[in-house]
Amino acid sequence: MAILETTALLVSGFALALALAFLLISTWYDARQVGTQFFSVFLVMMIAWNVGYFLGQASRIASQANINLVANGFLQFGSAGVSLSLYVLISNLTRVFPERLKWLALLSILLTAAFNMLTLYTANLNVAPGSRLIYLAFNLLSLFVAWRYRHKAQQVQVLLYLAPVVAGHSLAMLNPSLQSLGLIIANLSTLLASISMTREFLIVPLIESKSKLETMHSVSLVISSQLAPDVVLREIAEGARRWLEADAVALFLSREQFLELVALENLPSVFLKHRVPLKSALAATVAISKRTILLEDYGRQWQQEADLPMARETFGSTICTPLVYHDTVTGVLLVIRGKQSRVFTHEDARQLELFSAQAAVAIANGELFQEQKELDRIKSEMIRMTSHDLKNPLQAALANLDLLRDDLDESVRSNPEVDLSIRAIYKQLDRMTRIISGILDIERARLGVHLNEVCDPIALVHAAFDELANVARDHRVRLVVRAPNNIPSFIGDKAQFQRALVNLVENAIKFSLDGGEVCVVIEWQEGKLLFRVIDEGIGVPDEIADRIFERFFRGQQRGAEHVSGSGLGLSLVKTVVESHHGHIWFEKRPSRGSVFVISLPVSQTNLVKENN
Repeated sequence: MAILETTALLVSGFALALALAFLLISTWYDARQVGTQFFSVFLVMMIAWNVGYFLGQASRIASQANINLVANGFLQFGSAGVSLSLYVLISNLTRVFPERLKWLALLSILLTAAFNMLTLYTANLNVAPGSRLIYLAFNLLSLFVAWRYRHKAQQVQVLLYLAPVVAGHSLAMLNPSLQSLGLIIANLSTLLASISMTREFLIVPLIESKSKLETMHSVSLVISSQLAPDVVLREIAEGARRWLEADAVALFLSREQFLELVALENLPSVFLKHRVPLKSALAATVAISKRTILLEDYGRQWQQEADLPMARETFGSTICTPLVYHDTVTGVLLVIRGKQSRVFTHEDARQLELFSAQAAVAIANGELFQEQKELDRIKSEMIRMTSHDLKNPLQAALANLDLLRDDLDESVRSNPEVDLSIRAIYKQLDRMTRIISGILDIERARLGVHLNEVCDPIALVHAAFDELANVARDHRVRLVVRAPNNIPSFIGDKAQFQRALVNLVENAIKFSLDGGEVCVVIEWQEGKLLFRVIDEGIGVPDEIADRIFERFFRGQQRGAEHVSGSGLGLSLVKTVVESHHGHIWFEKRPSRGSVFVISLPVSQTNLVKENN
């Protein structure tokens, strides 16, 4: 018997020292973890039980009644505390005991253990048999809870190691002569449970956090790579299920007065398009409050309106989080585990909030993509209307104006006021025709050019000059081209590039002063073909230089009040040049005027024109 008692002392001291060390590590890592807090109370009670045992052995050697009294006090305080703290700890691990009642549970353990110790003193060191039966009943209840609700526990291994603690403690309570054996069993099991707790609360979360970050990265890539809204929603639902190892997922999007189920995972497809009013359902509550709600048991905890017809019967642990984009709730993500599955933790809720932030951005991008498609459709309709419904009436108006002018008497035609009015009508109709042509040219360039023609740069410039001869004559502007004889040709779309040159040169003419000069310089420089369009006009102010290539933008600089236009010319030039894999930019002249430079890369050019 002495050998067993000595072994109990050695094992108890060693096991408790290590258990306490593991507890300090876990507490230092996350003292807010309720499981760690309950385990700390359990260890304190185990220490009190062992201290009582140590002092009891010391009193037998020293034959001191005072030491024996203190020993029995610690022994009974610790023994009662172990029984109660084991029940609370196991109930917490299996999610039977609500975390919000933790302080009440801790106070109950301390008061019951203290009351047991006081009762011991008043009973002259004799423990009432009724008290032993109560604590044995708690031990049996702990074993029952551990077995009955083991499927809800995140730390199943800890439960396996706590079961021998219950057995050892019960053995010591039933037969005091076997207290040494019971203490050895309880202490060794406590050491194993401490190691397991450290692993579950410290090591596993660190490993899982790395794995979840990798999963989050892959899921984010999948979601962000999709633009079609339906695909994005399906990927979010599937990603959330994999992210939290859930059994099912429901994704709701916000409408005006309700939430609509738009994507689901492992739920009947008949629930698609199910609508939840913005009143009392869980998803509605989350959408209104903009905060995440975690339920350990949906059927037991959520007493208001159910989110789906079968929710109360089938939903177990549930996390519901809002999808917030720019402070607006765009939807709600409902992640579900079945009644027989493990319970979600607060860490799972935090992880889902991270995921929901990515999902909200993906949904917003998908909606923007859908809106862009609709805008493209409307724009195409506008282009069709412009090309047919507007261009044809304009051509008819011009033709009828010509007939009207021919039908007028010579006396009427020679009237200056009539002639001025007819010229004004011609000018405005021509302006509308050019605006429509500019829109159509930009659309054609946007849809693509055919880079399959050999283009002579000098010939293209001369063709542009011929088209603008009347415009240059009206403004009294000279058109000049300067280029070396051996300038190479390039592969491109001849008609589109000529149209770009026409717009660029016309723009230079309109902003030039009367009697000025517009010069196009063609150069072959460092493997690139350069077109420099130089004018002596009013120039471009610094404050609008960054916007001159924007569609429909027109500067209001001083001296340009007389210049009319739609703001499409430079936008068309930029579109055509970029479709030829080139670049265009603006350079300010040191004296007066502007320089617009077109650069085409060597990959789009022939090296030298034939016969040069």
